[in-house]
Amino acid sequence: FPIDENDWEFIPKTLEHAIGFQKLGYKIIIVSNQGGIETGQEKIERFVNKWNNVNTAAHDQGLHIDQLYFCPKMKDYRRKPSPGMAYEAAVKFELDLNGSIMVGDQKSDEFFAENSGIGRFYYTADFNS
Repeated sequence: FPIDENDWEFIPKTLEHAIGFQKLGYKIIIVSNQGGIETGQEKIERFVNKWNNVNTAAHDQGLHIDQLYFCPKMKDYRRKPSPGMAYEAAVKFELDLNGSIMVGDQKSDEFFAENSGIGRFYYTADFNS
């Protein structure tokens, strides 16, 4: 769990690739499990401040993040790898999930993409090889 709202960094080359996807017309949507909020290991205020810092830094680098979805619960239909957050985004932005791309750094992200019907999945490490 993070120390504070400044305890984060962009995964190398991921921001660069996200900007490339955006230039191709993709919406940039973040989905994040934040079960530590429910367990008390993270405070919602600190998470919101952290998110604002990430969003500002991304914007300063030329990336517009269209939406953040997060699940603050440990057991919920929205928690990855369940597809809830993908379905919410698909409805709001009229997305074709099969034509969408998921980028993640954990196996649960890959399972989320599969469970959601997202057409392509990349690990962030793929961008550094």
